[in-house]
Amino acid sequence: MPHTAIFHDGELVQWYFGSGGSMKKRHRERMVAWALIEEFCGKNSNSNHHHTKTVATMVTWKPGKDRDSEFVQCRQLTKHKLESVVNGAKANNFTGILQKYVSASSHSRASHDDVGYPETSPHIRSEY
Repeated sequence: MPHTAIFHDGELVQWYFGSGGSMKKRHRERMVAWALIEEFCGKNSNSNHHHTKTVATMVTWKPGKDRDSEFVQCRQLTKHKLESVVNGAKANNFTGILQKYVSASSHSRASHDDVGYPETSPHIRSEY
């Protein structure tokens, strides 16, 4: 499972990642903005390549116009956009999910357990 961070009202409240075929949770003291950006972009991410490369997927939602609807937004983020979202999360009361981007070429080289497809992972259970 790619690194996945959950924000609620501007706070980073959960951070999950896959390791050895299972899902793990980041320790609270390691859930900080700089560590999230470093993990998603890499430690040496100052090159121009990172200004155009997709590093994360963002999913946000808010109530729709009528009671039974919601507005869902999904965007691909570059390093610059990711930094903007993460560093402005508190001021903007960001509620949503950020997931480290995994390219299609990475999918073909990795097994399903390494990538962490929810529908095939026995470690993730969805409840609605």
